[in-house]
Amino acid sequence: MESVVSRLSPEISEMYKKAGDYMKTGKWMMFQITDSAGLEDYKLLAEVKMLGKNI
Repeated sequence: MESVVSRLSPEISEMYKKAGDYMKTGKWMMFQITDSAGLEDYKLLAEVKMLGKNI
C-alpha cells in the first residue's frame, strides 16, 4: 500500500496516513473532489479497494 500512498497528492496522502481503521475492513476517508488531482486520487483509491492491496 505504501507504493500507492506515494502516488497520491500530498494532501490526500497525509489524510490517508492519519485515517483510522474501520472495523478491520480498511481505512475510512471522506474528501471532496475539487480538481483533477483529487479525481485521480479517488480513482486510485477505488482501484485498490476493488482489486485488492496487491497493486
